[in-house]
Amino acid sequence: MFNQLSAIVFVALISLSCSQYTSRGQCNGRDRSYVSAVQFFNLERFARNGAPWYPVISYSNDNGDCQTVSFTVTGSRTMDVVYTNKNLATGISSTKEAKVTWQPVSYLSAVLRLDSSDLADSLVFKVIGMVYDEFTIIYRCVDLDKQNRQEFLYVMGRNSSLTSAQQASVNQILEARNLNGTQVNIIQDSTICSS
Repeated sequence: MFNQLSAIVFVALISLSCSQYTSRGQCNGRDRSYVSAVQFFNLERFARNGAPWYPVISYSNDNGDCQTVSFTVTGSRTMDVVYTNKNLATGISSTKEAKVTWQPVSYLSAVLRLDSSDLADSLVFKVIGMVYDEFTIIYRCVDLDKQNRQEFLYVMGRNSSLTSAQQASVNQILEARNLNGTQVNIIQDSTICSS
């Protein structure tokens, strides 16, 4: 389970935090028909030459550690990603690395595949909201059986917290995609993590 959870923050995307929510329904169900990837995605602007993304919001907050995710473009559709986690209880930092491949289906859609030696299978994520210099919203859905799905959601900011205007934009995007019914939480303390 750790491997699948860490993968979510890698595109937002790798985290020791639990970012999942199990609900009734299927990933391709009518209530998720508006959950589509951003169109005309720009890999270079997303990576911004290794500038850090800070996971700031998720479906749950199990640890509240300090986290950063950095992407470096390595090809026209590939990136290296480095995830750093500082455990606030122990003060110990750890780093994980993975490869991300951009897999646009149409209109340069923001669909990203994560591969890591820690994972048996690739994990596919959608970037469902994006303001390049401010925040990104990463989503993944997996059907567990014919009646239930597991959803993963991460919001990452270029800063360790969102402004009220950015938070309003995130809320609007989640509402437009029918993802606002589940409680989301702040997952790291910007005061502690910025020091």
